[in-house]
Amino acid sequence: MREIELYKYAHMVIEQCLAVKPNEEFLAVTDTFQSQNIGKTLVGAARAIGADSMLITYPARERSPQEPPKVVAEAMKTADVVFSYTSTSLTHTSARVNAQKSGTRVMTAPKLTEESFIRTMQVDLDEVAKLTTQVSDRIRKANKCRITTSKGTDLQMELGNEPLVIDGICRQPGELDLIPFGCNVIVPKEGTPNGRIVVDGSITTIGRLASPVILIVKDGKVVDIKGGFEAEQLRNMLEELKDENVYNCPAEWGIGTNPKAQLIGEEPTSEGERIYGWAHVSLGNNASFSGGTVKTKIHLDAIIKNPQVELDGAVILKEKQFNL
Repeated sequence: MREIELYKYAHMVIEQCLAVKPNEEFLAVTDTFQSQNIGKTLVGAARAIGADSMLITYPARERSPQEPPKVVAEAMKTADVVFSYTSTSLTHTSARVNAQKSGTRVMTAPKLTEESFIRTMQVDLDEVAKLTTQVSDRIRKANKCRITTSKGTDLQMELGNEPLVIDGICRQPGELDLIPFGCNVIVPKEGTPNGRIVVDGSITTIGRLASPVILIVKDGKVVDIKGGFEAEQLRNMLEELKDENVYNCPAEWGIGTNPKAQLIGEEPTSEGERIYGWAHVSLGNNASFSGGTVKTKIHLDAIIKNPQVELDGAVILKEKQFNL
């Protein structure tokens, strides 16, 4: 049954999301920690429509955003279409950026599992794309943002950078999108975020949280981390890197719009970013996104459940209801 579903949604990605054409070169990139079935099925779907396709698997890296081997980066630059689903994200790497600059359309899917792939593809692509675009358009027009929750989050920041619309549609040369789709990514104006973030969903590499991790943010930097064991994990992880840039926060943020996304599994943060009506913030590297200037060895995402989001004083999201 799973093979049939993988086949179905692989064809959806190849034909609808990426619009791969006959005689184009399609490259699936993964690593040794990931299921090979997704890549093999995508390659088969691309071959079925006449594309020249292949799968590359390389040794898994330790953390995001470490670069893939040079031979993989070069292959990404020469392909027409790349689908990357690695255990550490290629989204924030120079390999991804340089591939786009060469005209490759790139779709990344960090930590993608077969279960997550099948579950989050069971939506109306056009409807999710429409809502994601509407949310992104509303954010694009705003100057200030405030995110609050009943658990104590109260974060304020200035906007002004171009959102990345993760709508599942990646059909133009040099375009970027992600799977699962249904989210947007916005880099706030540097130095403007201030407040308190109560992370109660999950954090990249740490996974689902047993208790909230509280981030105190001043002028775009985390100045204190409070909570239990998982807060200590995060604190130690950042301290070990010995780089002040890892405390950049939010490096970017966004709102989820995929009604099938869930917080399932040990490390569901990538899918968690897409959960309908939830939000995420990130720490660390953001240089690969519009308006981002911070380069560092790590990019961590943190999931916030059921936020209220205000843009220029108007509530656009409350209790998982959008008002756009």
